[in-house]
Amino acid sequence: MAGRAVGLSAAVVVLLAGCGAHRSVAHDGASTSDPERAAALKAARKVQATVHGKFLVATYKPNAGERGQSNTGHPCSGRTVQVRLLWNGASFNHGASTGEAAEDQHQALVVTADATSGVPCLIGADYGATASDPRPGEIYLYGPRKDLVPTQ
Repeated sequence: MAGRAVGLSAAVVVLLAGCGAHRSVAHDGASTSDPERAAALKAARKVQATVHGKFLVATYKPNAGERGQSNTGHPCSGRTVQVRLLWNGASFNHGASTGEAAEDQHQALVVTADATSGVPCLIGADYGATASDPRPGEIYLYGPRKDLVPTQ
């Protein structure tokens, strides 16, 4: 009888641990039923993979409107999401200088992507203190500095 109780206790622990792991994955946006969040996550991961530096946080703004212009070769038509990726001392600067030491420079890439496919259609950059300023309507996507995102 004691063996069955130990077995049942172990099964409950495994089940609870599994539920915690599922919740963590969903919280980080890796598994979601929201198609705009999924599109934002896809665009963010694709752009983040091209930049080196100390990554801080990714946010997104759903329903960012329609955009006709493009600088990626993939025009967006219809609904878009806007993703902001923030680094300290990233490997892009487009010739801009904030006067700060390279390791203390906040730099953000602002990516507009198709809300269905997550394909980026417009990418811009922001530098210095304004790069890390929270934007109205932004939602935490992933990254170690969730404190840089306004609470909803």
